[in-house]
Amino acid sequence: MTEAEFESYLGERKGLIDTALERLLLSEAAAPARLLEAMRCAALDGGKRLRPILSLAVADIAGRPLAHLLDVACAIELIRAASLVLDDLPAMDDAAMRRNHPSLHVRFGESTALLAAIALLALAYERIPYSAECCGRPASAGKAVQIVAHATGAQGIVSGQFDDLAFSQTGASDARIAEAYRHKSGDLFCAAALAPAQLAGLSPSEANCLDRYASNVGLAFQITDDLIDADKTGEDAGKITLIASLGMSGAREHAARLLEEAVQALDGFGDAAEPLRFLARTILRRTE
Repeated sequence: MTEAEFESYLGERKGLIDTALERLLLSEAAAPARLLEAMRCAALDGGKRLRPILSLAVADIAGRPLAHLLDVACAIELIRAASLVLDDLPAMDDAAMRRNHPSLHVRFGESTALLAAIALLALAYERIPYSAECCGRPASAGKAVQIVAHATGAQGIVSGQFDDLAFSQTGASDARIAEAYRHKSGDLFCAAALAPAQLAGLSPSEANCLDRYASNVGLAFQITDDLIDADKTGEDAGKITLIASLGMSGAREHAARLLEEAVQALDGFGDAAEPLRFLARTILRRTE
């Protein structure tokens, strides 16, 4: 795969996911109009769709049509969108802007933003069994839902955000910060790989390789977020990050090591995992 082929791959998969998300949100037409508008703004306003693209890459590895795992891929993206709405709230990160637009609570009010996030989470969990049916493995739905719930709950994203807020007040060691990063960012990357692996019927050893890949990619992704924010005046002011102790070059080197370990975890998958190797190696070049 060349760089040009990989860019084409990303564009094709992103387009497929965007179309599916649009369709899913249209199915919620019976919801109050302003609530649905907020849900659509949260889920459809940009984003590279890296996590659901990871989910669809599992279909390639499992030798399945992309349609088999499209619903679970969308579920992962709906959860990510909901988490960003919650992160931006005044009681959390108090962010007025998201992707160069006013944050959802600024545009719609805090109550509507909260309800939109809850509705997106509910829709996400509703869609996972559809992928289980498409894969011809309806009994796998329960385990896949459990994987995603664990990644998003008190031992996953919620834990990472809680610690992130606490660190701003008390400080933390590099190990604690890295652990928070793994929860806040890495756990959803892991769910994006493991839930589809469960639905598609991959072996435990194959799932473990994908877990190691996604965990390292997720942590590196959060570090590159910090590197990007460090170049923006006032961005994340007062937050505790690994850059404070590692420095910009040290943080970048740490992310590079993590991404190389992620690529090594894919050794057993052959050419089917080539897009995931490209994905890992391009994360350091992120600028937004």
